[in-house]
Parts: sequence; C-alpha cells; structure tokens
Amino acid sequence: DSSYVIDSSENPVVSLYSVSIDNEEASTNSKGIYIIPRECRKLSIEVSIQEKDIFRDKKLRFYLSDDKGMFETKSPILSIRQMPAPGTYDMSVSCLKRNGEWSTPVTLMTMKIPQLWYLTWWFISCGILFILLITSTIFGMVIRHKDNRLKEAMRVHDQKVYEEKVKLLINISHELRTPLTLIMAPLKRILKSMDSESEEYPTL
Repeated sequence: DSSYVIDSSENPVVSLYSVSIDNEEASTNSKGIYIIPRECRKLSIEVSIQEKDIFRDKKLRFYLSDDKGMFETKSPILSIRQMPAPGTYDMSVSCLKRNGEWSTPVTLMTMKIPQLWYLTWWFISCGILFILLITSTIFGMVIRHKDNRLKEAMRVHDQKVYEEKVKLLINISHELRTPLTLIMAPLKRILKSMDSESEEYPTL
C-alpha cells in the first residue's frame, strides 16, 4: 500500500499485563503495592505494547527507582532472579521508537521488598532493650554482691571490735583483782586483830 505512511515518532503505549512470583501470579495489597518476599527466586513482569506497527521488533528498558538498576530486553517479559536490597521501588519502562529514540518512561508498578526479620527496627529495638535489661540486671547483682560483702565485712569488724573490748575488760578486771586480793588478805587479818570497840576500828 503505497499510501500507507509509518509514523516514526509514534510513542508506543506500554502497560502492565501481569506480575508473577516464582511462576505464581501476584496481586497487590490494599495500597496497590506488590510485596516481593526476600526468598523469591524469580520475579516475572509482563507488559503489553500497543503500536500501529504490530510486527516491529520492540526493545524495552525497565528501570528501578533511585537508579537501583536498568534492564534491557527485546521480550515483553522481564525476569529478575536476583532481588535488589530491601526497600520500596517503582518499576518504569520505556520503548525504543522507530526513529531510534526512547519513549518517556512510564511507571508500571510499585513493589516492596521487606527487610529480613532480624534486621527490622522492631527486632533491633527489642534486642537493644534486652541487652540493656540484662546489663542492668547484672550490674544490679554486682552492686548487691559488693554491698553484701561490705556489710559482712563491717559485721565481722564490729564483732572483732566487740570481742576486743570484752577481752580488754576481762584483762583489766583480772589486773585489778590480783592487787585487790593481795590487799584484802592482810587487811582482814588486821581487822580481826583489832577490837571492834576501839576508836581506831574503821567504820563505814
């Protein structure tokens, strides 16, 4: 058909057709986000391309947001076998036009790759709280142990002081009793030899 004119600047219309995770069709959550598990081995994204020239081989470029990756393919199905780091990404796509230019990227989908459970904020917070609790418990036990040792040392010291005082009083009593005994014996003899009626007889 010599009158048929091909528009080389035509922008192909690319739209999302399906998403599958490990060969099983995926669905979005209530917010329209695809949740991709960390253990996913294969993520397949299929698009449909609408263009007047349906027989032209079309080359596609898929982009992940924040420059996390770019995939180029001649197939309308993109297969990703190595998942990017945990986070939320927008997947965009552009198509190579007949004139050699790439069409403006359009957003196909938003996907989220959850963080590993042991790297989530709540697990790290619980771990920090647990460590603080254990540390404070051990610190309290050490303080109580030192306090008990100090109390025991003070009790032993007080006991020794008390024993020393008793021993000192016993020694003083013994030292005083010996000379008093030596004085009392001759004093009794003198009193016995004196007349109780005498004026020199001591009276209390």
